[in-house]
Amino acid sequence: CPTKSQKPCAVARVITSVFVAMTHQLGVEGLVLSGVSASTACLFSNPFEVAKIRKQFDGELRPASKHRQARVYRSTFQTLVTIARYDGLRALQAGLPVAVLREGTKNFWRIGLFGPLVHAMHPDKNTPAPVRVRLLAGSISGAVSAFICNPIEVVKTRLQAQTGQELAAKSGRQLHRKAYTGVVDAFVRLAREERIRGMWTGVSVSCARSALATSSNLTAYSVMREWVTHKGWMGDQVGLHIMCGSVSAGCCVLCNHPLDLVRNRLYNQPNVEPKLYSGAADCIRKTWSSEGFLGFYKGAGAHYCRAAPHFMLTFAIFEQLKRLVIANKSADVGLH
Repeated sequence: CPTKSQKPCAVARVITSVFVAMTHQLGVEGLVLSGVSASTACLFSNPFEVAKIRKQFDGELRPASKHRQARVYRSTFQTLVTIARYDGLRALQAGLPVAVLREGTKNFWRIGLFGPLVHAMHPDKNTPAPVRVRLLAGSISGAVSAFICNPIEVVKTRLQAQTGQELAAKSGRQLHRKAYTGVVDAFVRLAREERIRGMWTGVSVSCARSALATSSNLTAYSVMREWVTHKGWMGDQVGLHIMCGSVSAGCCVLCNHPLDLVRNRLYNQPNVEPKLYSGAADCIRKTWSSEGFLGFYKGAGAHYCRAAPHFMLTFAIFEQLKRLVIANKSADVGLH
C-alpha cells in the first residue's frame, strides 16, 4: 500500500484476518446460521422485548413509593394486555423488522467471534477452554458486536418505547419527539437530526452491557452443555440445548439488566438541551437516587420472559441447522 494509505490498509488487514478466522472456525454456513437462528427466535420473543422496554420507562425517575401506587405496568402479562388495549395488537410487535436485523447482524459477530477468540487464547483442542478464557472471549465479541450495531439498537429501542398520548400520560412519561412513522423514517431522522453522535449515543454502556451479556450467556451455555454430556445425564440433543439456553438466559439477565436499563434510557432521551441525563454516570446516579437499587431491575421479569425462549430457540435452531449443514456436506463428499 502507498505510505499515505498505510493506516487504512492496516485496518483492512485486521478486519480481513478476523473474518478469515471466523470463517475457518465456523465456516461460512456457521456464520450465517448464527444470525439466522437468532433472527428466527426474535419473531417469537419480540413482544416480551417490547414489554421489557415499556416497563423500564414506567415511572422513570419517580420515587419508588409513588411509583408503586401509580404504575401502569405491573406483571409481564398485564403489560402485554395493556399495550394491546391502548396501542393495539400491532404494538406488541413494535420494531420487529429492525429487531430481526439487529439479531441477525449482532449475532453474526457475537457468536461468530466467540469461537475464534477462544481458540486463539486456548489452542489445545484436547482440553476444554477454562471459564476465564470463555468469559474474556465473550466480553470481547459482545463489545465488538455492540459497537457495530449501536445505530440499529437506538432505532429499535425508540420504536419499541414509542407509545400513544393516553398511555404515556398514565405512565408519567413525556413524549420527547414526534413519533416515527416506521423503520426507514427512524433511521433517516436519526442520521439527519442527530448525526454520528446520535447514532452512537450510549455506545460505551452498550459495549459494557453486551460484554456482560455475551460472556455470561455463551460461557454458561457452553460449560453447562459440556458438563451435562460429560456426566452422561443427557445426550447432545434438542432438550439439552433448550435447557442450557434457559439457564444461560437467567445468567445473562442477572448480569446485564441494570446496564440494559441505563442504556435504553440514554437511547430514548431527547436530543435537545437540557437533556435528562448528561451521560451514563448521571443516569446511574439519578436512577439510584429516585428509584433505589430495585429500580435498576425494573422490567427484569419481562427481560427473562424474552431472553429464555429467545436463547432456547436460538441455540436449538442453531444446533439443528448446523447438523443439517454437516450432514449435507458429508452426503456431498460421499457422492464424489
